[in-house]
Order: sequence, then C-alpha cells, then structure tokens
Amino acid sequence: KNSSIGRWKFDYDISKTLIKESFPLFISGLGIIILSKNAQLIIDYFIDKESVSFYSVAQMIVDHSYVLPMALHSSIFPFLQRVKNRSASEFNLFYKKIIAISSIVSLFVSILVSISSKFIILLLFGDSFNSSVLILSVLIFSLFPVTIGIIQSIWLNIENKNKYVLYQTLLGGLFAVALNYLLIPKYGILGAALVSIFSQFVNVFLVSYILVPELRKLF
Repeated sequence: KNSSIGRWKFDYDISKTLIKESFPLFISGLGIIILSKNAQLIIDYFIDKESVSFYSVAQMIVDHSYVLPMALHSSIFPFLQRVKNRSASEFNLFYKKIIAISSIVSLFVSILVSISSKFIILLLFGDSFNSSVLILSVLIFSLFPVTIGIIQSIWLNIENKNKYVLYQTLLGGLFAVALNYLLIPKYGILGAALVSIFSQFVNVFLVSYILVPELRKLF
C-alpha cells in the first residue's frame, strides 16, 4: 500500500530463476524468426528473386493468421494457470476442450482462406502476383499445426517444461532446412510451402509423442 519504486530491491535468486525459465523461450523465438527466412533464402539460391516475392506475399498473409492463436494464448494462459493451481484434472479437461475447439476453428479458417486465395491475392496485390495464389491456398494450412503448437506451449509453460520448446524448435528447424534443400530444387516454391506445413506437424507430434509423452493423453 505504501510501497514505492525507490523501495524495490533486486532479488538475484528470483532473477536467475526467471532468466533460466525464459531462456529456452527466447532462443526458440529467435530460432523461429531465423527459420522463417530459411525457405526464402533457399528459394533465392535455387530459383530467383521473383519466386521469393511470390512466396513472401503468401507467407505474409499466413503470418497474419497466426495472430489468432497468439491472441488465444495471451487470453487463456492466466485462466489455465489458475485452473491448474486449483485442480490438475480440471486443468487437463479444459486443455482438451481448448485443443479441440482451436483445431476446428483453425481448420475452418484454413479452408476458408484456401478457397478464397485467388480473391485475396488479386484484391491485395493484383494480377502480377497470380503465382502466389496456389502457394497461399496450400501454405495457409500451416495455421492448424501452428495453433496446436501454441496451445501446447501453454501446457509446457505451466508444467515448467519450457526446455522442450527449444528442443522442438531446433529439431523441427533442422528438419525443415533439410527438406527445403531436397524439395525446393524439384518442386519450386510449392515445395517450400509443403515443407512448411509438414515441418510444423513434425514439431507438434515431436513434442506430443516423443519428447513429452504426457501430452499424448491430452489429444
């Protein structure tokens, strides 16, 4: 009540704990940013800059769709934390329901955007980016595994298993780089879109079925 900023004290132990817990998330976020540019660099290397622009336009639209699960994460995390503190079984029940609802919504949005991909591209960028239509219609389905992955991160955070987010990003990233080198020379920017979706699915199930077996029962 009578506290002031001047009375605040630095607690080394708390700071050390916070840094230790958040470091995997920081590295993971940095890795995601770097890996998101990986496909564009390989497209530029094997094809040309024009193809990079076609892919980048589709990727930019898809990136905006990720705002939906990120907003969900921010809004439900405090609620799930309170539920977990109250009852582990109740927490697992709510988690299952959120996974189910999020999956349905993300698939619905993906299908809607895929069907409307030509209209969206032509409306926003014109006929010159017609080659981005197919890429958007495919790449938007990465929203589904990305949504599941973001919801998974809530569980990992609450259960103090943040280190697995880092493992997930590193292993999934290496997998994506390898596949991009194999598929982009053969299938072009469509190959990059397919790799993006497949690698996101690998990330999700890598955590659920290999790294953190406890998550299996929650699907």
